Amino acid sequence: MKETTMSEQLIFRYEDCIQDRELAILINHIKKETKLNVPENLAKYPWFDGDEIPFYKIAKSDSKVANAFAFCRDRITQMVAISYQEVVHSVYSDLVLWRPGRSQEEHTDDMNDDFRKYSAILYLNEGYEGGETFINTPQGTYISKPKAGTVIVFTGDDRCKHGVNQVVSGNRMTMAMWFADDVKHAENYF
Repeated sequence: MKETTMSEQLIFRYEDCIQDRELAILINHIKKETKLNVPENLAKYPWFDGDEIPFYKIAKSDSKVANAFAFCRDRITQMVAISYQEVVHSVYSDLVLWRPGRSQEEHTDDMNDDFRKYSAILYLNEGYEGGETFINTPQGTYISKPKAGTVIVFTGDDRCKHGVNQVVSGNRMTMAMWFADDVKHAENYF
């Protein structure tokens, strides 16, 4: 696992930290649970078209997928804890399909839930154009080129305003996660 640190400890990138086996299980679940052909009237965000699969739905259905998801979630939680040197708890996590034409404007992850302290994105696949995560920090803009098995970790506050560049072609698949330092906000579906 290779770590790259950017922007004065605000952003961390870990390459090759999730194995192909887990990635394949999660990708296959996205393919099974979503319709990969583009709907006629594409909603602005994936969560409005059923292209977002929260962990709580996975935990109640397929144990193989739930175990792969939980493995990735636990590993990424450890990365966040090590990166920021504090105990953290996953607040919410999901699988997301980003179809061609989709993007997300700049935002912070603590805008609705001020307990969301950190964020992480696991890139599940490659083979698409666009869909880079951009993060605007006080030191400048960081662009994360998607690579399967790579995780980016960043603060959820206004020091890391971020979004997703438009997916030009292919399908971008990710696992998104948010973290708090208070256990009372932890997601727990087992």
